[in-house]
Amino acid sequence: QFSRYGLSAYEGGDSEGPTLTHSHGTQYYFVWQTLRLWCKVMKNMHKLWLCADMDLLSIATSYSLLNTGQGLNRVQPCPLVGKVMRHLLTTTQQEAGVPWVGLSVVHLGDRDVPNALIFIDKYTQIPRFLSPLVSFLQGLPELCQDARIYAYIKDRFGSQDKLKLA
Repeated sequence: QFSRYGLSAYEGGDSEGPTLTHSHGTQYYFVWQTLRLWCKVMKNMHKLWLCADMDLLSIATSYSLLNTGQGLNRVQPCPLVGKVMRHLLTTTQQEAGVPWVGLSVVHLGDRDVPNALIFIDKYTQIPRFLSPLVSFLQGLPELCQDARIYAYIKDRFGSQDKLKLA
């Protein structure tokens, strides 16, 4: 039923590869909740950056040089960044209005996110990989001023709004 929108990865789709065992609705809420959390992180990046500096330079926490599976990394607790992130996560969960779909664990100072600098690096990449999608969606009305592109979208998807769901 979702193959029309290219969602053949759902169980019962025509995908030969991995499939999702949850519903399209659950996947929608997961993505929506993730984007809301990312939005909060971006709006609070200045606080997170200051906390990251304090965590990295702290004399109260030491670091270990460990092979995390991503090479040797400085693994160090990030209590200040963790406090801000737990607050942002809790606020996002409360505002969601539906049960939280994703994990409620904030990885910091472990194999996944060894230290505060790597945390900052991961979150500052979000705009870079979402920007092309946002630019396309915002530019769609202008693209549709070309009669050939508009005809293709109408024929293939039915409308600009349905293309956005694809």
